[in-house]
Amino acid sequence: MSLNFFNPIDETVFGVSVLLPKQVLGKKIKAHTKSQGFPDLKNVSIAIFGVNENRNGFFASTSYEINEFRRNLYQLYPGNWAIEIADLGDLPNGETPEDSYFAIKEACFELQQMNIIPIIIGGTQDLTIAAYQVFQQNKKLVNMVSIDSRFDFSQDEELISGKSYMSKIIMDSPSYLMNYSNIGYQSYLIAQEELDLMEKLFFDSIRLGTVLDNSQITEPIFREADIASFDMKCLRSSADGTYLNGSPNGIDSRTICALARYAGISDKLSLAGFFDLPNNTLFHKLFAQIIW
Repeated sequence: MSLNFFNPIDETVFGVSVLLPKQVLGKKIKAHTKSQGFPDLKNVSIAIFGVNENRNGFFASTSYEINEFRRNLYQLYPGNWAIEIADLGDLPNGETPEDSYFAIKEACFELQQMNIIPIIIGGTQDLTIAAYQVFQQNKKLVNMVSIDSRFDFSQDEELISGKSYMSKIIMDSPSYLMNYSNIGYQSYLIAQEELDLMEKLFFDSIRLGTVLDNSQITEPIFREADIASFDMKCLRSSADGTYLNGSPNGIDSRTICALARYAGISDKLSLAGFFDLPNNTLFHKLFAQIIW
């Protein structure tokens, strides 16, 4: 698969950054635009790209305005990074969700062959299947960490959805899943059978309250992870309803940034995805800081 299959970024997202100092990310990131074409990926360490595949999601009609996120990200100043970052644009949906999984898998596989860490933005968390299949294609054992209020094991007989994709990964044969860790689960959203299965398979899990009390406890898990999958429905909604369409209890903005940082400083992590993104102004700002 050619990486030129990506749709270019709408160049209007650079409008605000044009008026800002030359140090902002919008003037340093290698971006795929119609006027400049696909960027040269030589020396690039991280590549972000957007997807909008949500047909197997729990809220199948939801979509994320990724260009609003880009407008906020491009206005930020880079940290003390010695890395090149590319924004490849957006991957169009396939005719079926399975076609989208295949396209994401092939894009991530090609990026990893160039020693580039892909960051998938958008769509629903079942796209984690495509991330897992990259390692499956390489015949490489994989440690996966999911930041999620649920375990996402099968509900009834449906094996692939935003709420049950992990059952598909676990049941795949041959299996390349070495370990699965959940960070931030909420007990009242978990069936006892799911807890029993986690224990039987020797998978790890950390309750929401424990994460909020001490987010540093999660750092060793990220240190060993190959894939980090963030379900952004794990975030706590604001009391006035203007923040997120999530849960009254959940991970707060400071903690989610800390978790993203632990993922970012891991020497082993080679793929990350952020899924089920709320589509509102305040979240666009928060998400830019999470990716930063």
